[in-house]
Amino acid sequence: MLKQIYVKDFILFEEIEMEFDRAFSVFCGETGAGKSLLIDAISALLGGRVNGTLVKNGKPKAVIEGVFEIESKAVQALLEEAGIAFEEDLIITREINSDGKSTARINHRVVTASLLKQLGTLLVDIHSQHDNQYLLNQRYHLQLLDQYAALQEQRNAVRKAYQDYQREQQKLEDALHTTYNEDDLEFLRFQIDEIEKVALDEEAYDALLAEEKHWLSFEKRATHLKHALAYFDDGAMSALYEGCKALDGMDDEIVEKIQTALYDGYYALEEAISDLHRYDEGMEYDEARFNEVQEQLFELHKVMRKSGGTLLSMMQKKQMMEERVEQITHRQAFLDEQQAKVDACKKTYFALAEKLSKQRKAKAKELEQAILVQLRDLYLEHARFTIAFEETMQADGIDQVSFLISMNPGAKPAPLAKVASGGELSRFMLGMKVIFTALAGIDTVIFDEIDTGVSGRVALAIGSKMSAVAKRSQVFAVTHLAQVAAYGDTQYLVEKQIEAHSTLTKIKKLERHERIETLGYMATGTTSESSVHAASELFEQVRKEKTNAD
Repeated sequence: MLKQIYVKDFILFEEIEMEFDRAFSVFCGETGAGKSLLIDAISALLGGRVNGTLVKNGKPKAVIEGVFEIESKAVQALLEEAGIAFEEDLIITREINSDGKSTARINHRVVTASLLKQLGTLLVDIHSQHDNQYLLNQRYHLQLLDQYAALQEQRNAVRKAYQDYQREQQKLEDALHTTYNEDDLEFLRFQIDEIEKVALDEEAYDALLAEEKHWLSFEKRATHLKHALAYFDDGAMSALYEGCKALDGMDDEIVEKIQTALYDGYYALEEAISDLHRYDEGMEYDEARFNEVQEQLFELHKVMRKSGGTLLSMMQKKQMMEERVEQITHRQAFLDEQQAKVDACKKTYFALAEKLSKQRKAKAKELEQAILVQLRDLYLEHARFTIAFEETMQADGIDQVSFLISMNPGAKPAPLAKVASGGELSRFMLGMKVIFTALAGIDTVIFDEIDTGVSGRVALAIGSKMSAVAKRSQVFAVTHLAQVAAYGDTQYLVEKQIEAHSTLTKIKKLERHERIETLGYMATGTTSESSVHAASELFEQVRKEKTNAD
């Protein structure tokens, strides 16, 4: 959700700062006032294409900064993958220089425009009459159906089965297309034997390294020990003993306690020094064993370097070569066994994929009806929506899905983008967003003048649907229709002002009485008593409808 935005020297904006909540915000104003400038700024902020013409005339750069509240798991995963720390809020900043160069930051860390764009698609869905919406793209249709049907777990199971099948099939293909001769077999056996001669398990390897370290540090440890014993043997203990004895006969209770403690310390220290002497006497440098350890590690590391540099990679290479030897020496048996593995994986895949396909087709009928309800509400009475299935074999199952529509009676259903006109397309997309927005996990949806070319009851229906989307997502709408604006929880007036030979666009949040007056002007072009009265009735009608819907 977009909580705050700051824009400075962007096109006709001099400097604006706005705060938003999770609600339905509408932006209205005269044609040419710059109603879509804020949407353009948000688009640029989230990785849209930029150039120097976006910087206000005479200024060195434009700055756009947004604060987003993050709830989406997909956004959180992307940020974690990119190594970007965040808590609840995310600060995104984009600076555009007058020469067209730009800098993007997320939480004050410089990031690439591609990462920003990837993040933007997860944060905000901008819907206009001319954009290329994900709902129009066939490659997303299967995913949308699975989201609607809550089939992600089954889809993941099919994907894993497909990956297992591909892996075993590749092994079979490699075996069928690879030829070996006797020299290959001999070399493989030589390499396996070389590894077997030096191979150790992880525990034995760690023990060998620790022993090498022990022998390498022997001289240093022995020197330190002898220096310490020299200090202790140089009369220090005798002086301590005599000091304790000198306290005899003082006939003082406190001193006697101290003397006792000193004697205890003396005897404890004497015992510890004796232990050090015994340890010193037992220290013995075994040069032959040290050489043996170093030689063993040298040979092991030499072989490890040929196999990836680790004990694990060396043993994996040994296993791979053993499988190759098996393929050569028992080629037909291996091919038969591998073919059986391929067949088993394929059988598992089709069993899961066919079950998933049945679930998809059952849910597709529900989705068709749910979308048709939305289309009827938007007065697309003759529209028909169909989900078409074609059989294929792919990672996500045996289904290739397409969303098809016909807008007129008797017309054959076809891909949405090829059938619907601009206004019909916008209404259809709006109906779909009521269903899919929550499933997509997008927190902010922007409708940029999708109500162009409609009026009356259709405009009211569009406003109502946008309001329905706003129950689950933050919604911004740029509109010229009073019927749509009336549904907003908050309304802003966008105005163009000329100040000292400079043209500026400013945005003002409207109070209730200002909203009604503006709605009247939007509907009739005047602020007459009758137009304001009609706007007031519209406003109250919408308020009641929204209250009843809640």
